Amino acid sequence: MRRLALVLALTAACASEGGPLPPKAPPPPPKEASPAEIARGQNLFQGLERLKNGGPACNSCHHVKNDAVIGGGVLAKELTTVFSTMGTPGINAILGKPPFPVMAAAYAEHPLTDDESAALVGFLHSRGE
Repeated sequence: MRRLALVLALTAACASEGGPLPPKAPPPPPKEASPAEIARGQNLFQGLERLKNGGPACNSCHHVKNDAVIGGGVLAKELTTVFSTMGTPGINAILGKPPFPVMAAAYAEHPLTDDESAALVGFLHSRGE
């Protein structure tokens, strides 16, 4: 009887709010990075191209296994396979709002632009293949 009362109360609440929420649309598939975006991401990662808002290059703290990239830092995680574990949404989440104290402090006043993030994701995707 209690279960029925709970179902009725929930139904009434949904009806008063205009009904249940429609299901979320699935996110669009990730866009393939062009060779130019991948090259730009590599340059941003290494610091060969400065970040627009003045943040530090990724390889100040991180390393990626790539013969074309000069060795990086050892302060933080090695990122060669990060795309295979996190994908575009996970990497974008970290680049947009870093959950790690050192990274958060480094980019607090120097956020990445959307196109910089996209280029870095493309580069990291290319390394994880």
